[in-house]
Amino acid sequence: MLWCPLDHHNWLPAARLVWRNAASVGELLTDFPEPADVEHYGNYVPEPCVLHPEVVTEYPAPHELPTELAERLHGWGEGRQKDSGAGPGGAYYQYELSVSPGWKVGGWGPWSFRDPSPMHCETCNAQYKPLLTIGSGEWDGGSGSWIPLEDREEPSGPTGLRTRVNPPTVTIGRGYSMQIYICPTSFDHPHLEVMQ
Repeated sequence: MLWCPLDHHNWLPAARLVWRNAASVGELLTDFPEPADVEHYGNYVPEPCVLHPEVVTEYPAPHELPTELAERLHGWGEGRQKDSGAGPGGAYYQYELSVSPGWKVGGWGPWSFRDPSPMHCETCNAQYKPLLTIGSGEWDGGSGSWIPLEDREEPSGPTGLRTRVNPPTVTIGRGYSMQIYICPTSFDHPHLEVMQ
C-alpha cells in the first residue's frame, strides 16, 4: 500500500494498493525517499519504529451481534465489574474481547462514530472485506487486554513526540482509524477507504 500524506476528499490520505509477487521484488531501498509535501501537522508520515506482529483473536463489535447476544454480553460485563470492583462494566466485551484497536491486517471493522453498514464493490457488488486498519493508537482508554506486555510501563528515557500508545505517531482524523476494504472477487476492482 502506498499513500499520499495529504488529506483528500474523504479527509483521509489517498491510498493505492499494488499487488505483486515477492519473488519479483528487486533490490530493496536502504534510504527511503521523503515526501515532498505532507498534511499540515505531518500526521500521515510514520516515525520509524519497531514492528512486533502478533496473531490475536477478536470478535465482532457488539452492534454487529444479534441484540439478545449483545445484551447478554453487556450483563456479563456488568457482573464481572460487580465481582472485581473494577473494569469497564457492561462494555467489557467491547473493550477487552471484540475489535482489537491499532494497526492490523484483516479482522473486524472498528466502528466508532458510524454504524456498521454493508459496503459493496462498485464493479461487481460483492461485499467488501477488511484488508488493513491503520489506527491512531494501539489501544484506547477502555482497553487493558490489548496493551502489549512490553508497553505497560512508561519508557525510562526521552521519547520526543512518540508515545507508548502511538509509536509511529500517525493520527487519522481526530484520533480515529483508517480502514482499507477490498473486493474478494478481484484485486483489480477498486478498494474502499473508510474513517471510523
